[in-house]
Amino acid sequence: MWPLPRQTSRSRSRRVTSWFLRSMRYRSSRYSRRCITIGRPSTLTNTSSKLATSRPLLYRFEGFQRGVLVLDPILLTLALMITRGSFRAMGLIASTRSKRNRRVLVYGAGAFGRLLVREMRANQHWHMNPVGFLDDDPAKAHRWIAGVPVRGTLDDLERVLRRYSVDEVVLSSPAINGSVEARVRAVCGDRERKVRRFSMEIE
Repeated sequence: MWPLPRQTSRSRSRRVTSWFLRSMRYRSSRYSRRCITIGRPSTLTNTSSKLATSRPLLYRFEGFQRGVLVLDPILLTLALMITRGSFRAMGLIASTRSKRNRRVLVYGAGAFGRLLVREMRANQHWHMNPVGFLDDDPAKAHRWIAGVPVRGTLDDLERVLRRYSVDEVVLSSPAINGSVEARVRAVCGDRERKVRRFSMEIE
């Protein structure tokens, strides 16, 4: 007498799976008959959706690459970030290339200067395009602050006005006064550029 083949755990799990699927089919057929008599088509839909969801769990994700479960949310997050960033970049490019906007140089890249740049971009009806900062702090040299580059210091004012076709200069802080303000107004006066001061008021 030949010995009976031993059942492996894989064949046993397949037998259990096939038995479970046959029982689910039998139950779904009973539920479908009940739907037809009662008139509720949602019962069959719920049963089939549960069956489709349980199949990967019963087969222990056979045929599925587990790396997909990790890469899918990562790629989705990257796609959302790229989409939002592209729309923002397109808006900035459109605002910078608009001929209606005045090219503004902001003197002072501190807290008031960052606030001023944000307000310029948030209020399109101002028609002001910040092309750069000027700041005498060496730690801020060649940096980008609030999406705007620091073009230089007070000594570079005349060069920046000429190179970037600046229409006006805005003093961002009330601390900018005295000899510094006088020099800014003198350089801008020689090139016929307007100088204004940013101020906040609460009424």
